[in-house]
Amino acid sequence: MGDWIESHEQIKTNDKPEMRNMLVDTGKGIAIILMCIGHAYCPDALFYFIYMFHMAFFFMMSGYFFSDKNLDNPKAFIWKRITGLWVPFVKWGLIFVLLHNIFLKLQLLPPPL
Repeated sequence: MGDWIESHEQIKTNDKPEMRNMLVDTGKGIAIILMCIGHAYCPDALFYFIYMFHMAFFFMMSGYFFSDKNLDNPKAFIWKRITGLWVPFVKWGLIFVLLHNIFLKLQLLPPPL
């Protein structure tokens, strides 16, 4: 392909070498950029093209990176997901609702229709 894209790159995390597949990293980066474009204003043809595959791509990647070690202790896996995903979602959702209502009260946002 070229010298600037290596198929694998070794990086160190916690003093353990880990092999990263740069092709997967590049694909994820492109999918994230396309998702941002799809959520911003873009022409209809590009919008429909992006929405044909971008969610399926993220689902495939989550399955690709799912580890069998998560099946050994399902309670720990679920607890890790709850504390790592659900708790921040609820926390930031409550902050957003609080700020939204404060901004409405201060008339910094237009009233709902």
